Amino acid sequence: MKKLLTLVLLLASSWNAFAQDEEFASYNLKETDIDHVMPTHFMDNWFVGVYAGTAQSWGSFTSKTSFLKKLQPTFSLTVGKAITPVNEIRMMVNFGRNTGDTEIGKLYHFNTWGLYFDWLPNLTNLFLGYRENRRVNFKALVGIGGEISAGFSGRDWNPVTDKVDEVGKPQNAYYNTRQTSLVDLRLGLGMSIRLNDKLKLNIEAVENMLDDSRDGIQDEKNGWDGHLNLMVGVTYHFKNADKARQFSYVRRDLQRYEPLIKEAEDLRAKADDAERKPIIIENHQQVDKQVIYTMISFDPEETDVERLQQTNVYTTAQTWKQLPEADIYIVNASKKNDKTFRKRAESIKDVLSDRWQIPEKQIKVEANEADVLTKYNSRHYIIFIINE
Repeated sequence: MKKLLTLVLLLASSWNAFAQDEEFASYNLKETDIDHVMPTHFMDNWFVGVYAGTAQSWGSFTSKTSFLKKLQPTFSLTVGKAITPVNEIRMMVNFGRNTGDTEIGKLYHFNTWGLYFDWLPNLTNLFLGYRENRRVNFKALVGIGGEISAGFSGRDWNPVTDKVDEVGKPQNAYYNTRQTSLVDLRLGLGMSIRLNDKLKLNIEAVENMLDDSRDGIQDEKNGWDGHLNLMVGVTYHFKNADKARQFSYVRRDLQRYEPLIKEAEDLRAKADDAERKPIIIENHQQVDKQVIYTMISFDPEETDVERLQQTNVYTTAQTWKQLPEADIYIVNASKKNDKTFRKRAESIKDVLSDRWQIPEKQIKVEANEADVLTKYNSRHYIIFIINE
């Protein structure tokens, strides 16, 4: 075997548009990345709330009574979770007192109990992007649930008649007093005001639409009954795993990156020197093989290639394009062939094959660098060292 020539080329001397587009091209790292939020767990971003307000029922003969006379109190308890900065879901239990109209212009009352499942898309975050310190957010509401109407007030002027309804039960003269259970469709808008880290003040207007029988009156001309809820509530937000009570920006410990940046700059300087100086081979033997090293670092327990390290993957891909017959060997600086190393190696392999179209058969994973030169007979070697 002819003499091996080892070259160290960590970074390419030319810096193309790919690197220029990345924040780390000039190592201009910021401690807080406002364009990305931290991943969350299932137990993150939960909240509970209590609401109170007024409900205005509408349906059969609504126009016979003024709006103000039909306002009645309503109360709700909620539990929910923010899935993303834009998507929030909740379950609400509601009690309401309601007023109904009759064709003779007299009023009666009844109670409702509701169980709703709501989706609340955050319109502010959707159109303006998420910001940690934003105090006011506007939301839409789309929901579905069930509602029970019962406790109809008895009136002397509403006696039971000889007529029966569709289920064979006697009907009252003007409104039926039997209990109904109906599906409720909900649409609304809301505003959320952040009071502090724990509490938010919420103002909502929600339209509820149900079958015409909700108010005890079945009117062939009117296919829907419903009620408009105007409510104010306070929600309490629990701590997340990172001790915050909301979605948090990605934050970096810049001190951890300083040694990596210095190491990359030193290697770039060495690569520049190697390019400027001719390679002198004293015995004048023909160079038959090349071994080229590239290093990449991962944060503890991380297995995905982060943005700062994409430069090294790019450098390896560009080196391979100059030596397409070379095989790429991903090795571990610690020589351990553990689960974390294999996951990291697969991440690097995926980027090289998917993004840079390097054939997978030319990308090999071998934990111990010493085994590479003894086990494999490649034309050229590109050795990719994973370092924590």
